[in-house]
Amino acid sequence: NSNFEMHYSLPKVVHNKTTSGTVHPSYGGSFALGGGLNFSDLRLGGLINWSYEGPTDVSGTTSSNGELKRFATGSILISYMLPENQSVIASYSDQTIFGSPYNTSLSKSITLFYQKRWER
Repeated sequence: NSNFEMHYSLPKVVHNKTTSGTVHPSYGGSFALGGGLNFSDLRLGGLINWSYEGPTDVSGTTSSNGELKRFATGSILISYMLPENQSVIASYSDQTIFGSPYNTSLSKSITLFYQKRWER
């Protein structure tokens, strides 16, 4: 599978206790590429997602210039179909393996998921 998206956020006026001004977002986008293999009730898969977010500037009582953010997330997934429309899924995602991350907090995560489906 693959996915590509681009976005542009519109400026937003902000007024709160500490500041008053306008937030000026920028362009951003992502590209993902993945695939998987089925072995009867077992599925193994992998995905890599490259993300880019342009700088967000703030003008007003407190002004600042933002910086771009860039990172890639690699994920490995394993799922198993159980009897009676149930499944279990485990995944591991890591933002420290691929690409050249810039100006972002990097994360690693493990997710366990259980699903039960009921027929109508």
